[in-house]
Amino acid sequence: MKTYRSLVGILSVLVVVLAYLAWSGHNKPAEQTAKEMWYTNTVERWHTNTVEKSPADAMQISRSTTLVQPVTNTLVQTVTNEVIKEVPAKFSALEKRAASVGYKYLNAPSLENGSDALYKAGPIAVEVNVGAGAASVVTEKPEAIKSRMEAALRSRNIPVAEKGSYHLKLNLNRPWATDSPGVSLISSRLELRENVAAQRQSDVVACSGIVWSTSTSKLVRTFRGADEMDACIQEPLDKFCNEYLKAKEGEKTVEARIPAFPNDFLAEGK
Repeated sequence: MKTYRSLVGILSVLVVVLAYLAWSGHNKPAEQTAKEMWYTNTVERWHTNTVEKSPADAMQISRSTTLVQPVTNTLVQTVTNEVIKEVPAKFSALEKRAASVGYKYLNAPSLENGSDALYKAGPIAVEVNVGAGAASVVTEKPEAIKSRMEAALRSRNIPVAEKGSYHLKLNLNRPWATDSPGVSLISSRLELRENVAAQRQSDVVACSGIVWSTSTSKLVRTFRGADEMDACIQEPLDKFCNEYLKAKEGEKTVEARIPAFPNDFLAEGK
């Protein structure tokens, strides 16, 4: 009898423990797994025409009255398609221009000599600057010198413009002079300046740069100042004209070195 009671007690404790475990497992929240499902082009098929049950299947309330049950808008099937479609990229006008300029810059040929720097340069805007020291020796005004230079350029079939992207500037200065005898050292510098793209490490910046220049210095005597000053102006100008015409003759050679766009360049965006 004592053994029987002990066995009943053990079984009772075991039942309580199992009940507790079952209760705690039931109330423990289940682990949640995040899922994302994407659907496109969901299509639902519906019967939209009203369907009436036949009299044989209808509920009869009395011999003279039949209940007709209308059925409409019955959902038959829902079809969901997952679609992946590749479409050509469409580039804006700004994106096309940026890509074209970038390709030209990255594949631009290097110019081999000084005259090549004048490749397709023009029209030319002329500017004259006379330093304070040289003003006492130069008998012409800057405007007159400018007009004379423009006439010389036109006579060599070099296009000239009042304003343009290519600035041909003449600088006249007097770094040294003596009164006895009356002699001055006149330096003349002629340079062509334009906007250029400069690569600074991984950046590209725009700035005004000198792409061609020449300079000379001459002793100018006071009593022959006009003639000798004319040589200070004419010599660098003649050199520019000769270099410009040489570049004109070699345009086809430089142009042949410029790579063309690949056939598939921006093909999807055209």
